[in-house]
Amino acid sequence: IEVKLDDNNNKRSLQYIYYDGEDVGGSVQIKLKKRSKVEQQGIRLEFIGQIEMLNDRSTIHEFINLSKLIALPGELTENT
Repeated sequence: IEVKLDDNNNKRSLQYIYYDGEDVGGSVQIKLKKRSKVEQQGIRLEFIGQIEMLNDRSTIHEFINLSKLIALPGELTENT
């Protein structure tokens, strides 16, 4: 489910809602300019699940925090 919310600065943001047992998936694409290379310190993907109550935004409950290294440090010379 995708929900659009307006913040205090009248900017819209997308909020995704997932239910128990529902799969979450995606992909990562890194696009370089032609004939360029990038020295990187490792690429890590983080998935953080939080609950923020609309009536008390000062309290955030984190219920999941997963991290996975998807690329070791090195040099990127082409799109991945």
